[in-house]
Amino acid sequence: MHVDFQVGNSSNSSIYDCNPVSTAVNKVCPSNKRINSSSLLTLITFSVAVFAGVIFASISSGLGELSFLSLTVFFSSLTSRAWVLPAILANLLCILGLKPLLTHNLVFISFFMLRLLSRVRETQGLWRFVLPLGVVYLTEYFINQGLMELLFFHNIFLTHAAQYRWYQTLYQLGVLLSRSSLRWVKIRKVWILSVLQTLNAVFLLLAVRYLFLPTVWLVFAFILYEGLLGGAAYVNTFHFISEETEDRHREFSMAAASVGDSLGITVAGLISLPVHTYFCSL
Repeated sequence: MHVDFQVGNSSNSSIYDCNPVSTAVNKVCPSNKRINSSSLLTLITFSVAVFAGVIFASISSGLGELSFLSLTVFFSSLTSRAWVLPAILANLLCILGLKPLLTHNLVFISFFMLRLLSRVRETQGLWRFVLPLGVVYLTEYFINQGLMELLFFHNIFLTHAAQYRWYQTLYQLGVLLSRSSLRWVKIRKVWILSVLQTLNAVFLLLAVRYLFLPTVWLVFAFILYEGLLGGAAYVNTFHFISEETEDRHREFSMAAASVGDSLGITVAGLISLPVHTYFCSL
């Protein structure tokens, strides 16, 4: 079946059919207060103009994640495995409107990084999980925000917009599968996943620059693989922090680790902006 390609979002004559703006444009308080604040900010999101709503939604998401995640240490291990699934399902359902957020949790990243640095002697073992998770999410969201839109094939059975939606859907499917796999597969050396994800990002960056991939099906495979790596890094990081951290540090460590992925996402957004500008100028 042949479908004529139509440029519907191009901002210039670039071979990448670029959007005017990169997809990168867009993660000591008691837990009950943090949760109430998260809920309130979510409600505000629905009643505030779009720009302000995006900011409130981002802060709400980060605050809610670190609050609920840190509380999972007080329940069975099944809790930490199961709580991640609703977010992935929501992403799959909302894929048409997905836009990563550059302002993701900046306030809470700064706050918890300062707390983490102040307690570095007490939580030295935490770094072996936080740093690899941050690297995984940096390379993962660099792909999502900086490269995915540019991995575009002309004159195939999918339009540019449809290709992007399929990329996002397959990414979320990979995350869903790997975050659900902890019962059968556990990976303690999370740094291996960060290395693999970095190599994946470098490969796809070269694929965008030199356009050597012959078919969209190969991109589908690499995007699914990206989601598998990211989801595995996430669920294994929090599982082993919960299992291996001392009781008195466990709640804080879970919250601090959640800032690792938020920091990686934010840095990825900052890097993606000039990368998008560069490719769109070609």
